[in-house]
Amino acid sequence: MTMRNRAAIIGILAVVCGAPAVRAQQPQGQAPGAGMMLAMDSLDRRLDSLVGRMNRATGNQKIAAMAAVINELVAQRKVMHGHMQQVHGHMQQMMDRPRGPDSVR
Repeated sequence: MTMRNRAAIIGILAVVCGAPAVRAQQPQGQAPGAGMMLAMDSLDRRLDSLVGRMNRATGNQKIAAMAAVINELVAQRKVMHGHMQQVHGHMQQMMDRPRGPDSVR
């Protein structure tokens, strides 16, 4: 994953997951988005583990390990896509809000 993609995903997740439950998990004194970085790191570790298992496997076990990697990638992508849709909806609501008489649209 490139740094640009990672930064975009973290930004999207930070907006979507900016709920109180996520903020409550963030240790005091950490910068905003640090919780999302931890979540991304956790997802990366999960993939690293699955890929390592896949690389060590042979025969039919390798095929099963490859399927596990693919399934994890698909699951993570679906979650990311859902979050992106939520962010888009949230941003659309922000744009559609009525504004004061002094604001320029």
